[in-house]
Amino acid sequence: MVDKGWDFWFDHGQLFSERPVVKTEVVSLKRYHFIMNCFGNNFEFVSSSLKSILGYETAEFTSEFLMSIIHPDDVAYCMESERKAIELMDKLYFEDHYRFYFKYSYRVCKKTGDYIFIKQSYQAIEIDERGHMKRSLVFHDVAEDGFQRKENDFLMIDRMKNRPVHVENHYDLSKREVEVLDLILQGKSSKDIAALIFISEHTVNTHRRRILTKTNADNFLELRQRLNMI
Repeated sequence: MVDKGWDFWFDHGQLFSERPVVKTEVVSLKRYHFIMNCFGNNFEFVSSSLKSILGYETAEFTSEFLMSIIHPDDVAYCMESERKAIELMDKLYFEDHYRFYFKYSYRVCKKTGDYIFIKQSYQAIEIDERGHMKRSLVFHDVAEDGFQRKENDFLMIDRMKNRPVHVENHYDLSKREVEVLDLILQGKSSKDIAALIFISEHTVNTHRRRILTKTNADNFLELRQRLNMI
């Protein structure tokens, strides 16, 4: 017999504070989601809000169908982004998959024939015995009115640091410079960095100057903005 002390859990709704009621149709117009089997490339679940947003029935929404409704001008970008994600996922093992998630945006066609921008993000929810992502939870958020995608908005987000990972090194930074830059973007001072990676503060400052020179940035605030860190 279950201990009476657990009564609150079986009816924990009584512990929630009162909140104003939000109409379901308002919420459902902003996001739909689905669960993808990464090896079978099939959707195991699709939220009912799909129909409110795109107009399609959940039963017809498959991976092949999703590919078919992507705007023709965005297909190559989606392919490139997915290749990057797969390459990056191949470097992750087991629990590391839960630490990171991926996001980028593209246009899809509604049943009415109109295209809308959706912001796609997905994360691992199950890992197989080899340490690969087996199932993922995918969110499609409707972009705000007037949204314009940057040339490349593909991001790999580190949950622990709550910011994007450097997935590409466009500036030909050395391994040490990337390490120093990462710590700078975490808000570490030169003194802190010197202690963390066992080099002199003078060497850290030398790296700082070289990073700014290579990236053609006046300061690290500018570089942070350029790297989409804020």
